[in-house]
Amino acid sequence: KPNIYYMNKVLDGCYNKDFKSVIDIIMEMNNNSFSPNNIVQAFMKILFEDRARLNEETRLKFYDILSNVFIKISDGSDTILQVIGGIAKLYNYIN
Repeated sequence: KPNIYYMNKVLDGCYNKDFKSVIDIIMEMNNNSFSPNNIVQAFMKILFEDRARLNEETRLKFYDILSNVFIKISDGSDTILQVIGGIAKLYNYIN
C-alpha cells in the first residue's frame, strides 16, 4: 500500500491549488503498481493516523468522500479514474 509520503504530497497539492501535481502523484502511485483500491484504503487509513494535519470536520468529510469512492471501486469500477474523481472532490472541498 502507498505510504504517508504519497498521501502528504496529494494533500500538499490540494492545499497549494496545484491539481496537476495531484494527478501526477496519483498516476505515479498507479504506475508503481498500487491499485485504485490500495490507494483509497491507504488514504482512508492515514486520515486517522495523522490527526495533526486536518481538523475533525475536514477529516470526516474526506472520509465520507473516500468511502463513496471505495464503494464504487468495490462494486467493480476499479479504475484510476475513480480515484482521481474522489481526489478532485477533496480538492474542491479544500478550495
